[in-house]
Amino acid sequence: MNKFATILVLASICLAGVSAQCPRIVTRAQWGARAASTAQLPIRPAPWVVMHHTAGAACTTDAACAQQMRNIHCGVSLGHIASNYWLIGHRQAVATACPGNAFFNEIRNWPRFNPNV
Repeated sequence: MNKFATILVLASICLAGVSAQCPRIVTRAQWGARAASTAQLPIRPAPWVVMHHTAGAACTTDAACAQQMRNIHCGVSLGHIASNYWLIGHRQAVATACPGNAFFNEIRNWPRFNPNV
């Protein structure tokens, strides 16, 4: 279920619309974080979605996986991610093996994947 759930969640980026309310995002200032050590993203909305291995709560039920998909859609609906975004793998941006070969080969077939980064 975990591999399926991860692909299900990440594939949701290719879908349009948000059918549920977006989660409340807590800013760094609101949770008392120290000042950022690097600059904020200078381009808004972000023109790329970088596919990375998932971290955090695993979804093990259809309902939990669906909620994670809705959360990803919120980036577009709230204007943080451009509606005409390009999809890239983390390995295209920095020297890493992430995402793994099997998943990277999968996203290479997705409509918004950009091989020219």
